[in-house]
Amino acid sequence: MPLDEEFVDRVRCLVPQCRRCCPNHYGDDDRPDLNVINEHVRETDEYLAWKQYWDRCRDGGGDGNHGNSKAPPDNEIIQAEEALKVILRIKLVVGFHPDQGTDYCVELAEILGVPFCIVPCCVFPSEFPNRQL
Repeated sequence: MPLDEEFVDRVRCLVPQCRRCCPNHYGDDDRPDLNVINEHVRETDEYLAWKQYWDRCRDGGGDGNHGNSKAPPDNEIIQAEEALKVILRIKLVVGFHPDQGTDYCVELAEILGVPFCIVPCCVFPSEFPNRQL
C-alpha cells in the first residue's frame, strides 16, 4: 500500500469520525483501542471512500505491487476495516528512506498524534529547497 497524499487524506477524514463515534474506546492517552469499527463509522462517506481507496490499491490500482499476484500472502491485510483498525493502533511512524514519501510519514504521525522517525537517504534539495536535516 503506498503511503501517499490520498492515503493520508483518507486517514485524516476517518480519525475524527472514529473519535466522535467511539468515545468509550479511548484510553488515558486519547488513542483509539478499537476492536470493532462502529456501525456509524461504516456508514459515513469517509469510511466508504476509505474502503474504495483500499480496494483499488489492493487490487493493483495503487502501487501496482499486488495486481498480478494470484493470492495474497497469509500475513497481508486484505480487508479495509482490518487495515483501518491497524492504522488507528499505530504508536510510531517510521520512514526508512521514504524519499518523496517523507512528508506523508510526518503528516500521518501528526494526524494520529504519535511520534515519528525519519531515516533519510537524502533530502532531495532540488525538489524541497526548504527541507533541512
